[in-house]
Amino acid sequence: MKKLMISTTTALVAAIGLGGTALAAHDQVKNDKVDKYTYSLDPVQDPSIPNSQASGSTTITVLPNGDVKVKVTATGLAPNLPHLMHLHDVLGSAPSDCPAGTPGDVVTVADGLPAYGAIQLPLPTQVADAGGSISYNAKFPADTPLATDASTTLGDIAGTAQVVVHGIDFDGNGEYAIVAGDPFASQESSIVPGAPLELTAPVLCGGIDN
Repeated sequence: MKKLMISTTTALVAAIGLGGTALAAHDQVKNDKVDKYTYSLDPVQDPSIPNSQASGSTTITVLPNGDVKVKVTATGLAPNLPHLMHLHDVLGSAPSDCPAGTPGDVVTVADGLPAYGAIQLPLPTQVADAGGSISYNAKFPADTPLATDASTTLGDIAGTAQVVVHGIDFDGNGEYAIVAGDPFASQESSIVPGAPLELTAPVLCGGIDN
């Protein structure tokens, strides 16, 4: 059994560079001072996938000076384990969306990319508490460039970005590991050979309906 504990995950996360269902309900608030987008995060995986059902919400706020605040909260995640998070966007080539899982089939990172687009901004990895919850809140400068287009800033995609949270402990053994014989935990990541699928599998996704 290959094990990946939190201490070694930090190094792997840095090396990766990564930092549902139909689109979730959302609210858009605009005035002369701020553009604020609030929407729910919903499970990516079908309920038949063990330990994959979580919930959450995100608020993206563009301040008058162009700075962008990103807030992510979630519950029902694998407790005491790290969860990668990113802002994705297709940058106008098509509407960003969230993938829909099917019974018995895990949606991988590679599966989801055509729907929600490339990573545009890695968010700091969050370790869920003992109850499986995370709470993240940060502000980014107005000129924060996107990963795939340095001429485009975070504020430009505030209304179209998809937030994706990763990490599912399929077998509930309290760690991300490759466990032979388990139908889900035995699989490797679709993008990082040798890493557990449990580490990178998307668990939550949500964003603005374009």
